Amino acid sequence: HRRSAAAAQRFETALRTTRADAEKEREKKRLVEAELRRAKLELERRAGESKFKAPAQSEAHKDAVQLVIEANRAVEHTADHPIFGRLVEDFGFKKLYVADPSTLWAGTLLWEKQRAFRDDRATTIADAKRASSVRGWPGAISVVESAAGEDGASSGVVVDGQHRLGAAWLLKQQKEDLASSSAQPSESLAKVLVEVYPPMSSAHIFDLFAEINRAEPVALVDMPAEAVDGGATTSDRAAIDAAADALKTKYPAMFKPSRQCRAPHLNVDALRERWRVGGPGRRARILDAGTGGGFPGLPLAIACPEADFCLADGRGKKITVVAHCATAAGASNADAVCGRVPEDVPPNAFDFVVGRSVAALATFIDAVRPALRRPHRDDDALGGVLYVKGGDFDDELDDLGLRPAWDLPLADLLASGGANLNPRGIGADKRLLFFPTRDILALPGKSSGSSSSSSRRDGSRSRPPDHHHHHQRRR
Repeated sequence: HRRSAAAAQRFETALRTTRADAEKEREKKRLVEAELRRAKLELERRAGESKFKAPAQSEAHKDAVQLVIEANRAVEHTADHPIFGRLVEDFGFKKLYVADPSTLWAGTLLWEKQRAFRDDRATTIADAKRASSVRGWPGAISVVESAAGEDGASSGVVVDGQHRLGAAWLLKQQKEDLASSSAQPSESLAKVLVEVYPPMSSAHIFDLFAEINRAEPVALVDMPAEAVDGGATTSDRAAIDAAADALKTKYPAMFKPSRQCRAPHLNVDALRERWRVGGPGRRARILDAGTGGGFPGLPLAIACPEADFCLADGRGKKITVVAHCATAAGASNADAVCGRVPEDVPPNAFDFVVGRSVAALATFIDAVRPALRRPHRDDDALGGVLYVKGGDFDDELDDLGLRPAWDLPLADLLASGGANLNPRGIGADKRLLFFPTRDILALPGKSSGSSSSSSRRDGSRSRPPDHHHHHQRRR
């Protein structure tokens, strides 16, 4: 009996030791899993942050997607998809999942043929969702699954809902702040619905994208030319996006999130659509009417080599000097023309006309009106007249019967953009006025192009150009 009692005690001691060891192992496992989970979340945060700032597909993004897949398979010991999450329904032609927005954002790519992802648009959506009384995210994110790799894992490309998904990722990163500052319970924003289509050809993805977006107010610049008539080609969209981003980066205060913003403010998407209509491959043509010694046309031509300038004046000596200055400056895009406006410049040819104190506003605009390029439709009215004027010109505006869309201090413009181009403050009383083409064409025509002379800076009529000076050009 004593031997049996001693054996039982030894067994009980060994059992307690074994249990304690097992509990230590379980605790180690919990710690390792917790550390793995923290590493996974940090990986998703960094990959998502990189994608948010630079969403275009790259090898680095593809590598990050693969790492996110592997991390989720290592941590999440469930039957759920490592990226798309819990399967809700399999319809055969597509599957519906409930996904974590952080994982879905970091573990997918954006389809490169769709509209450009803009972090400011996603941020605006996130800010609006904070204040919204509607719980959860509306609609579903549309994804086309990629072919499975050797390990059987797959990801996909987001074809629709990229900005909602970006906003959901952003709010997920701000979970702690969201709990105290939002009308939304954070758990209501912790999941998104995602519809996943099986792998398909590029042509079928185009069809899917076009079908989704035909019912939505999507600008044609964001529709692939391969799928929709009037859409933008990949190269055109890339050029438009690069130009819009550069302009917004340099002049952030000029841009507003609303498409209904008024001049001088711009909405980046409205600007992109207008550029699509104008054609990113077409060089803008700008007329400096009454250029005199070449200002402002010649400095603009030097600063903007991507545009073509016509510097016109009726005084042959001045145009000779302007032509020599253009040659010396290497401004091959500047065309010095000795002639009158509008007779000696081509009609319906110029996107913009610039001038400075050449004549009274009504006289100047009536003279240059025939030279302005006529829009093919309302949203093609991209250009207009830019005129530098000093002093009190309210009476001239009354005579013109038109108010400028922009009326900006010239000195402020010269001092903007990070470099003061006018340190001595010259022309402090001058203002830059902008009259859009569509407004000018709506004016009752006084001459409709029949004006036979252009005004000199002193207000008198310029003499007819000498025959040997006529159309003195330098390309």
